[in-house]
Amino acid sequence: MNRINYCGRSGSRAGIRTPVTGALLADPYPLSSLSKILEARLYIFRCIPVSKVNKFRDARIPMKCNVKYLDLVSQIGWRKWGYFIGFLLGDGNIYVDQKRYDYRIRFFLGYNEFEARNKLVQVIKSLGFNANVFTRNKKLVISVRGKCLVSALTEFLNILFSREIYNLPSEVLLGVIEGLIDSDGNIERRRRNYFCAAITTVSTKIAKLTISICNLMNIKCSCYVINNKYRIFIFNKLNLFNNSYKIAVELRKLNQ
Repeated sequence: MNRINYCGRSGSRAGIRTPVTGALLADPYPLSSLSKILEARLYIFRCIPVSKVNKFRDARIPMKCNVKYLDLVSQIGWRKWGYFIGFLLGDGNIYVDQKRYDYRIRFFLGYNEFEARNKLVQVIKSLGFNANVFTRNKKLVISVRGKCLVSALTEFLNILFSREIYNLPSEVLLGVIEGLIDSDGNIERRRRNYFCAAITTVSTKIAKLTISICNLMNIKCSCYVINNKYRIFIFNKLNLFNNSYKIAVELRKLNQ
């Protein structure tokens, strides 16, 4: 089978409302049998059967492309690149069919998420690619084709899901959280004018990545497992994420 449709929403962990602390926070990226999300992200581009994905340990994308992720970052900046990555992890889909030379990245948004659509389309155009926007099953879909874009994104994902995260600029890490908030997140209002951001994901790797970024930047957060999903709550320094349209709306309300 040479065609694989890989969706970012994969992987799960059974459980009830349980606080995630201790080991999860102590080691940002332990190799755990609970999830093979990272391996799936790295190996899926080999277009091998899903049943054989976890049998490979050192696979890389067999693509020849001179465009590196730093070339794309130089066009849009670290913050927008991080937002693009975060949204891809939250509501993104990477599709590769080597026989048909089909390399696509797709985003699936709510029908009324026009602000997120405009931000993503602007980033895609700034990267030099064309965005195809259409509706399907009451979802707003943004599709962009580009072998070099897929290659550059995966090159960066390899770094993001490794211990090299500590060598990345803070701007790109903030952008990743902003993209996750606008895709898989929501705003929860608490007493008075206080609010927090909550990110929901079924991916163990994405949950660990989010917590690690928050810890690295001294941002208070907590994580629970509810109905097989991780819920990560971010409590302070929300003004740092003002590039998120959901956060920006709440900040404007506070200033009124």
